[in-house]
Amino acid sequence: MPYKAEGDPLTAKIVFVGEAPARSEMITGKPFSGPTGFVFNECLENAGILRSDCYITNIFDYPVKKEKGKSTIFNLEGGKIWSDTKEGFTELGQESIRRLEDELRRTTANIICPLGAPAFRAICSGRGITKWRGSILPATLPAIIGRKTVPSIHPANALHGQYVTRYSIRSDFCRAKREAIFPEIRRPAYRFNLRPTFSQCLEILEALKSIKKYACDIEVAYIAPESDPRGQVTRISYAWTEEDAISIPMGDGGWTLEQEAQLWYSTAELLELKGPVKIFQNGIFDCQVLFFIHGILVAPRIEDTMVAHHIVYPDFRKNLAFLASLHTDQPYWKGMVKHGEIENPEG
Repeated sequence: MPYKAEGDPLTAKIVFVGEAPARSEMITGKPFSGPTGFVFNECLENAGILRSDCYITNIFDYPVKKEKGKSTIFNLEGGKIWSDTKEGFTELGQESIRRLEDELRRTTANIICPLGAPAFRAICSGRGITKWRGSILPATLPAIIGRKTVPSIHPANALHGQYVTRYSIRSDFCRAKREAIFPEIRRPAYRFNLRPTFSQCLEILEALKSIKKYACDIEVAYIAPESDPRGQVTRISYAWTEEDAISIPMGDGGWTLEQEAQLWYSTAELLELKGPVKIFQNGIFDCQVLFFIHGILVAPRIEDTMVAHHIVYPDFRKNLAFLASLHTDQPYWKGMVKHGEIENPEG
């Protein structure tokens, strides 16, 4: 049976783009119809998405093969079409990209979901699908440039001893369903003070003393081999609402010696104050650095998002980027800073 995409490009609410049809899909003529399709359908159902409301296709409309243990894809004749390097798609693979462009140009859905590293590269020009999955990003493929995307892990990944992966995919599909209602990317109106004045720093440190709960995070740098292995604090940041935060530079923040001494004194007064709840991510590290390097003993009560998440979901990753991908609509911000898409206060 000839293989072809599934769904109506004009009425589909969500577009899913996979990699290539497996053997079972070539037999049925439909994408995601074999064992991978079982996982795909399960994730759709758990996210409350009807398959009939989707347009489902692949980058390559023919079977491919891979080298074991390597992120390289070949066609059945042995021609290399993609590799997870800077090269990405070869000229042979670009032929399929041009076909995919023509296909996606006919779709009208507000959201497109690239599934797996090749689809993420093709549609968003990105690398590192496990870091970027769940992010709400603009498409970069010329035919659909500016369209909204939510990349996710390919469901086939959940077939090889990675059962927990399907929970991440389901979370991404839930986000795609929400985002399918409107066409634009909506970000919260944050009020982040990344370059505060000295007076603003003192004002916030004093104001936080009367706030019942706030989040705190430190950034460290390892200046020299002979320096403390815990590193030197370069910034201390605080957030007291979902939209309000300040990042206070320390160490080499441009302050005079007297100003920095005053900032550390005010920091100690704040963090050693009993009563307010201090929220950390991996707070054991932060509190150790603050105590052993600066003599600040953070007073209870202390809460830790990493510990709480690990207790509830012991099989999941527990780094901050993964937590944010599940519980917020924030993209992978470290990658956005690296590529200059958002402001780097140290730049």
